[in-house]
Amino acid sequence: KDAPEGDQRREDLKMIMDEAKRCKIIVADLLNFARQQDILAQDTDLQALVSEVLVKVNHRKHFDKVQIVREFSPDLPHIQADPAQLQQVFINLLNNAADAMEAGGIITISAALLDAKTVEIRVADTGSGIAPENLDKLFTPFFTTKPAGKGTGLGLSIVYGIIKMHYGQIHAQSQVGQGTTIIITLPVRLPEGRLDRTANKSDLIG
Repeated sequence: KDAPEGDQRREDLKMIMDEAKRCKIIVADLLNFARQQDILAQDTDLQALVSEVLVKVNHRKHFDKVQIVREFSPDLPHIQADPAQLQQVFINLLNNAADAMEAGGIITISAALLDAKTVEIRVADTGSGIAPENLDKLFTPFFTTKPAGKGTGLGLSIVYGIIKMHYGQIHAQSQVGQGTTIIITLPVRLPEGRLDRTANKSDLIG
């Protein structure tokens, strides 16, 4: 802050700060990836949870040109899930979608019942899309299509792990130049024994 504009030291210090922040992100992602967490499952309102996530991400610069559309089925039930971990899933997916639309675009988040036991969630963008040969690698640790220094390649691996811990499934559909859709299915009720019996109504998200 003390270095004047145009001073080479200012540029050097800015570079040091930017690289330190990048290292912090990498370390945080590694810790999240390595951590074997149990899920603190409780009744969760998906629509309210997404609303909370949007408040957190909307102020970020790469969302300035992005329109976010929500399409939630009116009969969508509360599900048994760990809301903190699902928030991390949505934050990672939204950040990836926004990064794929540097010139702006639309992200559509939808959720509906597939059947009485399963909810399907879709996060679709109108971005650059993913080459067919890379689709099968998306959830592989350290794989990234972003330029060097722009991603750790752990975000989608963490998302994959969280969905699997919730007994769900996740896969991607994409066409180059037309966008990408991440499709998640989650059980409405978790297998017996996975719901934290200490959770109560005061813990309800939404």
